Amino acid sequence: MDQDITMDDKLAELVYISIGHASMCWEERPKGVFDTAEADKVAKALLKGIKEHERDVIARERVKGNSATLISFVTPTETR
Repeated sequence: MDQDITMDDKLAELVYISIGHASMCWEERPKGVFDTAEADKVAKALLKGIKEHERDVIARERVKGNSATLISFVTPTETR
């Protein structure tokens, strides 16, 4: 993975790409202008929820003493 691109950057990129792609999943494609401001709000809310879930998982695993699980959860696949 490029040293300048963080896992957070990659996740955000995937979320934004997915939202754009999902906006075109219609039997008849919508007409009009894509509301990028609203899509940005959706993406930010999703990323916030993912981060909150990630923090909750890490906290639960720490309480359980599962450091191996934590390492695999927060370490990029490329470095394992």
